[in-house]
Amino acid sequence: MVDIEMKEDKIFRQSQDDPMFLINKESNAVIPLKHASFTVDINLGYSSIVLHQIYENERDHALETLFMMPYAENFFLSHIEVDFRLEDGTTKTLKTIVTEREIAQVKYNEAVATGKTAVLSYMQDTRQSKNMLRVMLGNFPARSKALLRAYCVQQLEFED
Repeated sequence: MVDIEMKEDKIFRQSQDDPMFLINKESNAVIPLKHASFTVDINLGYSSIVLHQIYENERDHALETLFMMPYAENFFLSHIEVDFRLEDGTTKTLKTIVTEREIAQVKYNEAVATGKTAVLSYMQDTRQSKNMLRVMLGNFPARSKALLRAYCVQQLEFED
């Protein structure tokens, strides 16, 4: 068990700028992925993709988390929806909207600072993080599951 944990920690350190999993921003611990699937529809040279992921916060306190995923050229993120299934059985749904990044970051920070659950996503293209989609879940409720759906479109290239 210790060897596995050490390997996971080593993997995280090596891929901290490129995690393909949800991590706790405070401790860098991996949040358990319970399920992952894709729904893909191809029509007229475009693919519509919905990435479905279920994560679980098994801790007794809310977490701020980060997910990063590389994306290809001609990729567009439409929006993200997250259903939080709370310990009492209720569901809280959050949906991202397209907003100027700086304004969205301020709103996200304010929500997290006041204890509200928030979602922020943006596409990043820097020298260190080339073509990375970043999704932050702020105040991921304690003892709950997050059902994340990312709605994307990809232009397809065809060869004769």
